[in-house]
Amino acid sequence: MNDQFHTSPRMGSKSGHSRWQKKHALPVKDSALEGNSDQFDQFLEAVKLQMQPEGRALHTAGMLEYLRTLLPNDVTLADLVAGWQVLAQPRNDTNSAVLNRRKTCGELAAIAAQLTSEQGNLTGAVSTWQAWLDASQRSSDPRLAVMAKTFARELAELQSAL
Repeated sequence: MNDQFHTSPRMGSKSGHSRWQKKHALPVKDSALEGNSDQFDQFLEAVKLQMQPEGRALHTAGMLEYLRTLLPNDVTLADLVAGWQVLAQPRNDTNSAVLNRRKTCGELAAIAAQLTSEQGNLTGAVSTWQAWLDASQRSSDPRLAVMAKTFARELAELQSAL
């Protein structure tokens, strides 16, 4: 199976996971983050170390590693921080999946903010979520297709914050 999210098989050691990741790594697409590839790599490593539990951290980092390949050319890590900060704000949500996603967005914003001192731009966040929504709607991979509703809801929230 072609696992574009780089979720590793259940392995007993971090070194096994590391070998799996190196074998299945996607090349970074030309984007603003390509120039800051080290910064985004540091972000992915920080996600793996700081998020809990470990399986959630590895899955999230794998998804972000794939989504990184879809980033528009002018987007920075700071733009993603700005988007995640907006999406982490409490709303009148009753859906537990939405509440959990808000928590994840807050965690991602806090982790990424440790690595950038730039001021993020919500316009960059909107273009990113639009690209992610477009890709998820075209995808035949059910894991990405499931994210389409989430990206659509989040994109609407980001657009309303502009």
